Amino acid sequence: MNEPTPSTPSGPGAATLMLRGLVAAALGVVLIAGGWLGYAYAFSPRAIRQPASAHYHFRLQIIDNGTSVNFADTKYQTPFDKDICTAALTKEPIHFHDHLDQFVHVHWARITGGLLLKNYGWNFIGGPNDTLGYRFDQLPHLTRIPAHGAALPKVPSNARYYVYTGSRDGYQERKWNDFITQDLRDFFAAKKTSLAPLEWLIPAASAHGDDEKLTQLNDVLGSVVIFAQKDRPTAAQIQDRFNHLVPLPESSCGG
Repeated sequence: MNEPTPSTPSGPGAATLMLRGLVAAALGVVLIAGGWLGYAYAFSPRAIRQPASAHYHFRLQIIDNGTSVNFADTKYQTPFDKDICTAALTKEPIHFHDHLDQFVHVHWARITGGLLLKNYGWNFIGGPNDTLGYRFDQLPHLTRIPAHGAALPKVPSNARYYVYTGSRDGYQERKWNDFITQDLRDFFAAKKTSLAPLEWLIPAASAHGDDEKLTQLNDVLGSVVIFAQKDRPTAAQIQDRFNHLVPLPESSCGG
């Protein structure tokens, strides 16, 4: 004897079940979207979430187990962006260009050393390695800010990081965590570090101004040297790096 075929629910009860199913599905979508937004917000530093235009520079040297990183290499470089001569927010917050070594160009406010290093492959601040974070200033639209790429060499797991700022006239050891977490302007004491003794070789750079002809790279905060190695560098090794600061390059609009 054939079993009776179950009938499809109908009537008010069926409509209620369907409505509950739709509400549950919608709630699930909202929870997933909310979870994703929360995750994206959590790993996006304020500098990326709420970007603001800035424009300054500093010299950076990284010594990886005795070998100096050459930031003039193509893998670190970005083509010249005309927006660097305006107040417009550039696509990349940090870059090297014109095949110049050492000179970091920063165009977004509140950038930290951690963001700088993550941009080139050393991620000490978390989140996906290929993403600096998301812009939340144009909601509901989110804009992903990609990292430049894993250009820095892979360092051994037992390496330590030693950070110094200074010039040929002298240097001081700095805290690694301060470099990673502080606004770079704060890290460099929020004022321009003396360029001596290069100043006798190169005229002092002019400040930003529409009526001034800029002949050298301007707004240089200072110079930082990072040693990534197991043992602390010697005083001679540290001083040698500050003896190799490259001269200020010619630059239009202070780019």
